[in-house]
Amino acid sequence: ILFSIIVISIFFFKNLFLLFALYFENITYLKIKKDISSKIFYKFLIEDLIIQMKSNSAENIRILFQDLSQSIEYFRHTIIYLREGLTIIAILCFLIIGSSIYGISTFVLLAIISYFFLNLVKSRVSRAAKQILDLQVKIIQKIQNAIKGIKEIKIFSLENKIFENFQKDFYSTEKKKVINDIIFRLPKIILELLGITFLVISLLILSFKLDLKEIIPIMTLLGVAIVRLIPSFSAITSTGAKIRAVAPGFNIISKL
Repeated sequence: ILFSIIVISIFFFKNLFLLFALYFENITYLKIKKDISSKIFYKFLIEDLIIQMKSNSAENIRILFQDLSQSIEYFRHTIIYLREGLTIIAILCFLIIGSSIYGISTFVLLAIISYFFLNLVKSRVSRAAKQILDLQVKIIQKIQNAIKGIKEIKIFSLENKIFENFQKDFYSTEKKKVINDIIFRLPKIILELLGITFLVISLLILSFKLDLKEIIPIMTLLGVAIVRLIPSFSAITSTGAKIRAVAPGFNIISKL
C-alpha cells in the first residue's frame, strides 16, 4: 500500500509540475504577444500621416495578426529545438558510457538523416512561407476592396469575378500551408521506419554472433535508445523546419 501511495504521489506531483510549467509558458507567451502587439499598433498610430497614406493597410493588418503570431511561434519552436537538442546530447552521453556501438550507430544514422532532411526542405519551406505572407496581403486587400466597393460590385454584377480571384489566392495559400504541414510530419514517419529497420537488422546480426543472454542487454539498451531518440530527432527535425516557416514573420516583426 505504501509503495502504491508513493508511486501515485510521484506521478501526481510530476503532472502537477508539468501543468504549472505549461500554464507559466503560455502566460509568458501571452504577455510577450500583448506587449509586442501594443507597441506595433501604437507605432502605426503615431506614424506621420504621409507615411500612413503610403503604407499598405492590408500588410499592416497581416503584421498585427499573422506576423505577430509567427514571431511568438518562432520563440516557442526555438525553445523546443534547444530542449530536444539537450535531450539528444544526454542520450548520446548515456550511449557512450554504456559503450553501445549499436546505439551510437543508431544515433549517427538518425542524425545524418535529420541533417540531410533539413537541408533538403529548408529552402522549400522558407520560400513557401514568404509566398504565404504575400498571398495573405492580397487576400486581405481583396476583402477590403470588396467591402468598400460592394455597391459597384452589385451594380456591375462583378460578384463571380471577385469571388474567383479571392478563391484562387485563398486556395494557393492553403495549398502551400498543407504542403508545409506534410513536410513537418515527415520526419517522424521516416525516422520511425529507419529506427525499427536498424533495430531488426541489429537483432539479426547479433543472433549469428552472440548467445541469447548476451543479446538481451544489448537489445534492451538499443531499444531504449531508439524509443527515446526517434521522438527527439523527429521533434528537432520537424521544429527546425517549422522555424524556417515562421522566420519570415519573425524577421518582419524584429525590424519594426
